[in-house]
Amino acid sequence: MKPLRLEMEAFGPFAEKTTVDFSAIQQGLFLIAGDTGAGKTSIFDAIVYALFGEKSSQDNRSRTGALHSDFAKAGVTPYVELTFLLHGKTYVINRTVSYYRPKKRGDGFIYEQASVTLTLPDGRILERSRDVLQAVSERLGLSAAEFRHLYLLPQGEFAKILNASSVDREQIFRTVFRTGYAERLKQALQQLAQTTGREAEIRRSVILDAASRMPVDAAAGYAGDYRSALAAKQLDRLFALEPLFRADAGAVEKSHKAAAGRLKEMETRLKELDKAIERAADMNVKLDQLKTLGEQKSALANAAAEQEANRQTLAAARRARQAVYPLEAALIRAGRQSADAAATEKTLLQEQKENARALNKCLPLREKAEAYRKELEPLRQERDRLLQAMQAWDDAAALTSEMTGFENRQNALLGEQAALILRIRQAEETLAGAEDTNAESAALAALRHELDDRKEKRADKKERTEALQHLLLQRTRLAGERREAGLRLKTARDAQQDLEQRYFGSQAGQLAAQLKPGESCPVCGSTDHPRPALRSADDVTKDMLDKADLTVESLRDTASKADGRLIELETRTKLLLQRFHDNAWLPGTLNLDSDPDVWESEMKAISHSLESERDAVDASEQTYAERLSALQARQIKLKQADQERADAAAALDACKQSLDKVRLELASSQGRLALQKTLLVGDSKADVESKLNAILRDTKEKTDFVATTDADVAKLEKAADTIEARLNDVSVRLEKCRSEQTEAAGRFAAAWREQGFLTEKAYREAMLDEAAEASLTGEVAAHDRAVTQVETLFLRLQSETEGAVPVDVGRMRDEHDALAEAATALQNEERQLDRLSERWRQALDHLFSGRTAFEECRDAADEAAMLSRAASGNVSKVVKRTFEAYVQANWFSEVIRAANVRLHTLSEGRYELTLRSEAENLVSKSGLDLDVVDYYTGKARAAESLSGGETFKASLALALGLSDVVQASTGGIEVDCLFIDEGFGSLDNTALQQALTVLIELAGDTRMIGVISHVTALKSVIERQLVVEKGRSGSRVSWQNFG
Repeated sequence: MKPLRLEMEAFGPFAEKTTVDFSAIQQGLFLIAGDTGAGKTSIFDAIVYALFGEKSSQDNRSRTGALHSDFAKAGVTPYVELTFLLHGKTYVINRTVSYYRPKKRGDGFIYEQASVTLTLPDGRILERSRDVLQAVSERLGLSAAEFRHLYLLPQGEFAKILNASSVDREQIFRTVFRTGYAERLKQALQQLAQTTGREAEIRRSVILDAASRMPVDAAAGYAGDYRSALAAKQLDRLFALEPLFRADAGAVEKSHKAAAGRLKEMETRLKELDKAIERAADMNVKLDQLKTLGEQKSALANAAAEQEANRQTLAAARRARQAVYPLEAALIRAGRQSADAAATEKTLLQEQKENARALNKCLPLREKAEAYRKELEPLRQERDRLLQAMQAWDDAAALTSEMTGFENRQNALLGEQAALILRIRQAEETLAGAEDTNAESAALAALRHELDDRKEKRADKKERTEALQHLLLQRTRLAGERREAGLRLKTARDAQQDLEQRYFGSQAGQLAAQLKPGESCPVCGSTDHPRPALRSADDVTKDMLDKADLTVESLRDTASKADGRLIELETRTKLLLQRFHDNAWLPGTLNLDSDPDVWESEMKAISHSLESERDAVDASEQTYAERLSALQARQIKLKQADQERADAAAALDACKQSLDKVRLELASSQGRLALQKTLLVGDSKADVESKLNAILRDTKEKTDFVATTDADVAKLEKAADTIEARLNDVSVRLEKCRSEQTEAAGRFAAAWREQGFLTEKAYREAMLDEAAEASLTGEVAAHDRAVTQVETLFLRLQSETEGAVPVDVGRMRDEHDALAEAATALQNEERQLDRLSERWRQALDHLFSGRTAFEECRDAADEAAMLSRAASGNVSKVVKRTFEAYVQANWFSEVIRAANVRLHTLSEGRYELTLRSEAENLVSKSGLDLDVVDYYTGKARAAESLSGGETFKASLALALGLSDVVQASTGGIEVDCLFIDEGFGSLDNTALQQALTVLIELAGDTRMIGVISHVTALKSVIERQLVVEKGRSGSRVSWQNFG
């Protein structure tokens, strides 16, 4: 990754928009120079913050709020924009800093969250913080911590790796080389050892529990050995008794099978008895039913004659209803139709006579209508002539009125024209005094600018005073919260330590409870246990201890967060207080540690000064308002006069155009009136109108008479035709109905004779209504069904009971009950044997089926415990080195090998770094202790013994070696740029030249290396320099070339 362009505003010491163009510095050394505190390191802070949202200093990476420039104006958004090149592609990332901005309305501040956008080479834009961080980390192949170690050698941390203890180096390498996996593996092995150990113990307990449930008879010969092995929890002895257990289980199973066989035979005999009793009871019921059915047959035979008479009555009724009644109904319908046709014929004859009389009355009216038709045409012609004359009189009157209006309009426009000319002259007289108004306006603008500047300064002072008061109150509150968090943390730590002591004490009691005579103690190895530890009544469990640990960690995190908030608040307060000192609003001796009374007095003084300034500004505002009001009144008057002149001039032009238009229209109306007078008829319009009305009335009366007469005659003639047609139809239909009635009477008489009825009366007597016929039919059908059912059932039962006699069922049930009682006793015996056999089977399954799994689990637990001890460095008589320390030692060897290549050049072959081969004892950790070999003396000594310059050389070589190894370990990532921050001040000229030679070789033709320093000697040897200059309003940067 190479930076191409860096832009920042309101960031760190850079208040204004600042751009650093790196495009021309893509290889070789360049110097970032400037005074202390100018903001040299802030340039790398900006790069790291843009990429990862963190500062370049790992210790303060969470305090991004401190990146907001104190020099920036209120409301300016702090941001960093970095354009960088990666694998030949260009990326642009823009990230803002969270900050407090003034509210747009009212007093106070609003907290603005940080935001970020990343523009990818293909034009896509990512905006979510998590997506941007993931994209940057994936493309760089580095986390924020790895980026800092690879791209920056920070100020004050050169000698950190060189002089760190073995424990401190472990923490550094865990971050750099990601060796946390080794620690996690150790913890996983510890967890596996605990899990497999618990599982083996659980399986052992399950097997012992199964053995304790063995239904061993106390009289058995091996019962003593069984109870002894069970009490001693010796699984091997219990496993040896397997043949005896299985022999007793087999004997019980054999007895169970014999009892089950006898029980099955009894159950078969019981089923046979049940069936015999059921058959006997069924036969007795059938014999009783056969006797009852015989009695019912005799009763039905006695009622047969009565039902036969009912059948004959029903037959006669059905013949009358089916064969005769339909013909009688047809005869009745034919009679009704004949009567209806005769009535219709009579009505139509009467209508025909009345219509003829009406036609005779219309003959004189028809003659009169014909005469009116001949008179209508001359009347219509005269009407049209008079209507045209009426229109001519109307047009002449309209034109005369129109001419009068045009003459009036012409006179009005001439008067309006004279008034407008007078308005224009008056407005020009008013506009003659506008010069004095312009001078007063310029004076008031200057006064307004002065007032705004005074108000802005006072508002800034008031706003910062309120912000300072708010921060002081927050500081007091946060300090109280921090004290409370510290007290809660101390209480939780004391409780945790107490639980821990009780837990280890209870563990000793639990281990002592498992000791067995003759077996080795897992703690001391002794087989003699004279005074084993006792278990406490209130043992502490591992869950209780873990819960206490979580509580302490939570409270520690709370206290840490409270510290961070308090530090951030104090920093903001100090920065704001410095602004008060710079503006002389507060004395320079006043700080956060000053006496509260002094603070109160000074804050009151600021409040008084704000009130005085407000009163002075208000008085000036009053004067300004009065002068401005007078000026605005004059300006309004001048503006009105100017507008009046313009409006009057425009109105005058419009007036002239209207006057010309009216004159043209008046001439046109005079010509049209002369033409219209040639079309007038009569002496006046009233004379013409009277004649026209008389003709219209005469024409309407005659027209209406003709139309009414024609309609009445046509209607009567149409009615006559209709009546004649209907009379013809009715006559034909009447003749037909009378013929059909005669034929229907003959068919009806023939029908009742054919059906055997002697007279029409006999037919009518045979007819039954629907209810009587239905009742009689149901009675006959019920008798027939009863006869059929009784006869069928009687014959079936007679066949089924042929030769049968009643049986004594009670005696058979007594025999059944006695046999069932014996079967119940045998069943109880069989169930007891079954339960005993099942107990033997389950106990044997649990005891011996879990044997193999238990032995495998026990072996796995032993193996896991051995691996856990090895990974934790707890193997006896071996150097105490954890797995992570072993991995880190290998990485450290690679770092030292790479560092010695550069240290050989820097020390002219005198020094070489080396790992200490062994620790001072077998108890302490080893593998990360560092020595330096001095080839002038031929001896190795501690790295801490090097002088200041030598320490810098060794530290630089070690830091560069670490960068080389980390670069190789992260997949061969090319580190295209490197920033080295300070540290050169302890070198003499020769050593400085050697260091620069190493860095130039490291840069080569492709890598850019920036040296951040204020050492004067570097300014004369490094040509390209990025100079950072600080000022009262913030820092600025510029590129300069020297030499």
